[in-house]
Amino acid sequence: MKDSVPEFSFLYSFKLISNCHSKKKRIKEAIVSLRKQYPYEIMEDHLYIKKGQMKNEYEVFVLAKPLEKKKERIKGLLLSFFVVFVILSGIFLNNSMTKNKKIESERQKSLEKQMQEEQRLKELQNKRLSNLEEKYKVLILGKSESVYVQLKLLYQCLMKNTFINSISLEKNYFSVEAETKDSVKVLSNFEESKAFTNVKMIRTTVSDNHEIVTFSGEFAKAAGEIDERISVEDKISFYEHEIEEAEEIRNNMSQRVLSEYILELREIAHKNGCNEQYMQIKNTGEFTGVECFFESNSSDLLNFLESIQESVINSCKIRNFSGQKNLQTTILFDTGIKTDKDNETDTYFIDLQEISSEDMGSMFKSRQPASTQKQVYVTKRSLLPVVTVNIEPVKTESQKTFSSIKMSFLGMTRKGDVTYILVKDEVFGVYYTLPLLEDNKENESDFCYKKGNGYIARIRNEYYEVR
Repeated sequence: MKDSVPEFSFLYSFKLISNCHSKKKRIKEAIVSLRKQYPYEIMEDHLYIKKGQMKNEYEVFVLAKPLEKKKERIKGLLLSFFVVFVILSGIFLNNSMTKNKKIESERQKSLEKQMQEEQRLKELQNKRLSNLEEKYKVLILGKSESVYVQLKLLYQCLMKNTFINSISLEKNYFSVEAETKDSVKVLSNFEESKAFTNVKMIRTTVSDNHEIVTFSGEFAKAAGEIDERISVEDKISFYEHEIEEAEEIRNNMSQRVLSEYILELREIAHKNGCNEQYMQIKNTGEFTGVECFFESNSSDLLNFLESIQESVINSCKIRNFSGQKNLQTTILFDTGIKTDKDNETDTYFIDLQEISSEDMGSMFKSRQPASTQKQVYVTKRSLLPVVTVNIEPVKTESQKTFSSIKMSFLGMTRKGDVTYILVKDEVFGVYYTLPLLEDNKENESDFCYKKGNGYIARIRNEYYEVR
């Protein structure tokens, strides 16, 4: 773009012919030519050279004051732009920092809120886990081993030539009376076994070459199967699964009716050769209990107990009387059937059939006399050996030593020509069926005879007052 003459006035002008291409050289030539024509002082910054119309022709102007330089204007503009940029940058930076602080503050609040939520969820998880652990201890760890397994554990601690007189099992607690040649060794076996805890040797009586000793204690609770290294979520999942299965089993049990339960129980007992002598329905709290009294040899009893390992048994008492082939066993079953039904009253209509009084009277007709045929028991090899003792000579009343155990009279029955008295040991809860001696002659190992308003019972050479 061509330069134009400045708008302000000039003092002098002339034309300069120059072949120089450099602006500085042209200025020097103009100063030399001007000194010949212009009598005043010449200052370089007061000169303005403009290209003429002809080749190598330039117009030289002497200005009254120097022109502003383009570079200085550019610098001024740049400086202005820079100042504006700095100001705008400052404003932008300030706004950006303010915005960043706000974002950071919001992010921090969101993070704190997230941490609080995670802490809340963690506390809820831990509380959930604690509740499940308690429920698991009650339903799973609190559940005792089956009676059959408990007898196996006891057998492992008893020495050879140790014979059991009585066993009382109640959940995880046990009491055993046995005849052995070394009671201290048996106690040592209990102490060394991890299956038992709090085992005590209550009393021991030396007789001939053996001891009659009583042990009591607890079965150790089974350890939990959970790995403590797994996460809380996995622990909760494990407990929920185990509890759900246990509750499902209990729920399935509660859906059954009592008659169905008893029929199945009797079928299994009969199949295994256990002779039911007595049955009583009991209220054991939330669920209905069935107490059964069986007579059987030891092999049949153990086979029966092995067959019902899935059944819930609250207590089991076994008595092994000397001189008798059969064991007497009292078992209290937990049916799982709830005792309290819904209070809602069912409404129904009764369709009475036409029945004559004569037909209904058949309910009260006399029964036929009981068969006098004696029941024959087949004796198998006993896993709980029977101890054979010699019958002592008849003792007079003053020579007899009576036990402090309370015996209660329950009733009387008759088998063939023999009358039997049914009595209950109130300490062990065991029932006995004892032959009644008509002439009071002590010719049986275990018997009962009339005395005053009560009876005297002899069981395993010990005498008891029956009231």
